[in-house]
Amino acid sequence: MNALTLAEQVASAEGLQLFPIRGDSMEPTFYRGDFALVRAVDRWDGEGCYVLDLPFGPVLYRVAPAGGMARLMSDNERYSTWEMPRDDLLGCLLAKAVFKLNVMDRRLVPDALRF
Repeated sequence: MNALTLAEQVASAEGLQLFPIRGDSMEPTFYRGDFALVRAVDRWDGEGCYVLDLPFGPVLYRVAPAGGMARLMSDNERYSTWEMPRDDLLGCLLAKAVFKLNVMDRRLVPDALRF
């Protein structure tokens, strides 16, 4: 059993799912090819990294309160910060990141998890 399979089994037992990081917007926290272990949420659970269902697909953002708004931030300073009403945010929330899983050797990642 490889470490990623073990991580999937532990995650599944705890109600967590692997979310693949596909871009560079969250660098240096998450790099393309890393995974976030996330727990499904149906409400705002305070500041943190959330998977949001946006028109261009599910994406991981750092989300913080900003008055009645939610501030969506990428950790990569090349990307802009933007805000949305917190009520709108509630309709987009899918999951909150609990752990990060950095891939050390991408050659060893099982084909089913490659993207």
